[in-house]
Amino acid sequence: MFSQWFHGDKCIDTDPQYSITYNNGEAIVIKEGAALDDEGQYSCLAVNQKGTEKTISRVVVNRKVEPGEFPSFTLELGNVMARAGQKIKLEAEIKKVSPAANISWLKDGKPIDESRDMKINLVFFL
Repeated sequence: MFSQWFHGDKCIDTDPQYSITYNNGEAIVIKEGAALDDEGQYSCLAVNQKGTEKTISRVVVNRKVEPGEFPSFTLELGNVMARAGQKIKLEAEIKKVSPAANISWLKDGKPIDESRDMKINLVFFL
């Protein structure tokens, strides 16, 4: 019996980036330090005098997460009731994070632009 490993259509049996071992019928391929171009279909083809068998795996490589913090609100928006023509004030506080968060206001999923009737104030505390 023999087997071959593939990434897509390329045989990786002799590729030095991969470590391939066989132990008691178990075939293992290891790739240290996954990169985005390692994503794709991997397959192992096993062949003996009785026939051929193939198993397939799809590998997805996510981008490396940079150190830092996710933005979080220290004061979240609440519901507001107003009469037509009344001033509405919405306030939210965001915890200081690194890297700095991009802040935008949305209404019905669309960005709000400052206008004669709409004022947006961003206040930063150090």
